[in-house]
Amino acid sequence: MNHNMRRAAIFSPLFAVLLGGCEAAYISSAAVHDADVRAAAVYADCNAQLRSGRLTSHRQAVQCAGERVMQAYQSAGYPFLDLVQFDIIERMNGATQIDVGTQTEDAVNRDLAELEKRINEEAQRRIDVRVKTTGAAADIPLSSLTAGLPSLSGGVTPPLNASDCFKVGSLSNCQGGQPIKR
Repeated sequence: MNHNMRRAAIFSPLFAVLLGGCEAAYISSAAVHDADVRAAAVYADCNAQLRSGRLTSHRQAVQCAGERVMQAYQSAGYPFLDLVQFDIIERMNGATQIDVGTQTEDAVNRDLAELEKRINEEAQRRIDVRVKTTGAAADIPLSSLTAGLPSLSGGVTPPLNASDCFKVGSLSNCQGGQPIKR
């Protein structure tokens, strides 16, 4: 099996994002671009460790990257950290599918590429609402972003042992993609 989970940065660089309210606050596209570049470097490092045998599973590669990717977007002031976190959790679900042999790497990568497109569309929807109304967009269930993507939470996720839990920021994932606040 090819141990290279190919994937670029989580999000394509964003332009200045209006953060709503009476006082306009902006996140610079340079800061988000820097977070994109740092996230891509983190994933590349962890994937290299997987290919070299230092990490022995796709799950370990995602665990290796998750917290550092989250920190990259937090430090950039990215306003949609829930989308970053959701992406990491879905990567973990896909990695689990590869590791247990229920999905191929190509299938997971294909689904992750589609998920990235959907996440970018959701971020753009939120930006558009903030710009038009100076208020926050209504929440959508993030699980709807994986509908029809069988290698992610939209499909059947194999049961995990308690030892298979992982943490991203303040959330732990122990139930096949459903974040648990700690």
